[in-house]
Amino acid sequence: MKNVGRKHLWKRVCTCVLALMMLFSVLPMQAGAADVEVPESLVITLYSSKDVDTKKIEALTLVESGKVTSLKSTKTSVVKISKNTLEDGSTEILLTPKKAGTATVSFKVDGKKYTTAITVKKYVNPVSSITIGSTKLKASKFKTISSATLNYSDFKGKKVKVKVTLKSGWKLLSGYINVFYANSESTAIKNNKSVKIKGGAGCALLMRIQNKKTGQIELISVTLE
Repeated sequence: MKNVGRKHLWKRVCTCVLALMMLFSVLPMQAGAADVEVPESLVITLYSSKDVDTKKIEALTLVESGKVTSLKSTKTSVVKISKNTLEDGSTEILLTPKKAGTATVSFKVDGKKYTTAITVKKYVNPVSSITIGSTKLKASKFKTISSATLNYSDFKGKKVKVKVTLKSGWKLLSGYINVFYANSESTAIKNNKSVKIKGGAGCALLMRIQNKKTGQIELISVTLE
């Protein structure tokens, strides 16, 4: 899979993840006149420099309308805040973790200020194993990075069961595994259920996993190239 295709796929994946985060979030939220939902606090992950580039930017929220200004971080050495305008005119508020630590980020929408306390934690492996069909990825595969790659040709056209076994203290958010096809289609399956692999090389399986104690959320992915 060419790098351009991979970047396009992961951009789409991250946009979908933001929507899921807002839908299934159990964090205390701030809401204002502009209907912007922003968590009061958030624990984000600092991934390895060898990991997938798009995982190194965390989506804080989506502003559907209004002028976004005054983006600030109290410690840019810990986390930076930025914005990205989408084709439909909405604005993503993005976080880039730089090192483990704490900071407060803020921004304004039409003059109303929103603030979130951010804790950055380093990536730790939450996976005991991931099994796709007859192929089992052991914990060691995710020891230092959150991404793994398998050959698409080994799964092409097959209906395979996907099972994620987590280490103690972690849970699969929403209970679903998201599947993003290279042809722009996507679906979601429950853990230990089957899905058909199609759409060409670049199919990605994404799992949002949360530490029950700290609230840290990590994105574990397996790409079929």
